[in-house]
Amino acid sequence: QKMFTKLSTGITIPSSPSLQSNNLSISMKQDVICYTHVDDVFIYDLTKNISTKLPARPGVHQAAFTAVKDVDLLIVTSGEGIEIWSGNGETLLFYYSLANAFDYKENEDYFARGIASTNTFACAGTSLGNILVFGSVIETGAKGQSNIDPKSISLVHNLSTNNYAVACLYGSSKYLVCGNDNGDVFTFNSQSAFELCFHNSGFGVACTSLCIRSETIYAGYYSGHIRVFRCQINELSIEVAAHVRPITGLALHPYLNFLASTSEDQYVHVWNAPDFSNKASSTIDLLFTDKISNRMCTGVTFLRDERICVACYDSDILTVYKK
Repeated sequence: QKMFTKLSTGITIPSSPSLQSNNLSISMKQDVICYTHVDDVFIYDLTKNISTKLPARPGVHQAAFTAVKDVDLLIVTSGEGIEIWSGNGETLLFYYSLANAFDYKENEDYFARGIASTNTFACAGTSLGNILVFGSVIETGAKGQSNIDPKSISLVHNLSTNNYAVACLYGSSKYLVCGNDNGDVFTFNSQSAFELCFHNSGFGVACTSLCIRSETIYAGYYSGHIRVFRCQINELSIEVAAHVRPITGLALHPYLNFLASTSEDQYVHVWNAPDFSNKASSTIDLLFTDKISNRMCTGVTFLRDERICVACYDSDILTVYKK
């Protein structure tokens, strides 16, 4: 299975990624990636080969690029709150303390985790199962570029799921999908005031990573399984034992029906991503697999030029595959 070929030289980064799920994110527009290392967030420009580091924040859980109305943002979640940065990481636009989201109790471990955006909203999950949805006003600059007015960013929705911590989020122009530590999957319609339109109950195994395209949800689990849900008919359509250890990352190709998955089991897989548009696209098949020996994968993303990039714990080299 040689659909992809591992490049002999990977991408050298300043520090190794922490052992956290979804610990690799890309801004395709800027050709820039980000990841977390302990309490630091690193941003690496793939074109210029230049790295920058955000100010350390205790208990960082995730950092990810996202976009609101085509404006790139970098969102960081931690044990203290949620930071919304400009897409280049140069300006902190907004900070939201978790103390504002709920009443603190002594000896409780609160944190924010899970980052996504819909067409017009930025979203972050919390350890109490809430999803915080932030709105903003988009301004047009002198050169016609779109910018977010930092003063306009505010909490517009506080969505409730259940009492389990949010583990991952993923958004599209229509849906916001949430997975939690119990394995529940909640799907909200962002075009209808975030009305809950689909809920698949979990059974105690965390949903660790999510993707969505059109009406199809792809969910990875701590058990190593991948499940495929169809929003239109509220159905679990496919389940496959994809890995033997927890899934740590899922990524969809920007326009081809490829789904990449990574795990602590050292393997990266590429699957066809069924969209159920016809009978031929109603199954999931393994197209490519490779083992990154002695490394626990922490995240995966597609890069420009038909490449796949994989981050691994305790390694300062990102593994790259070329189609």
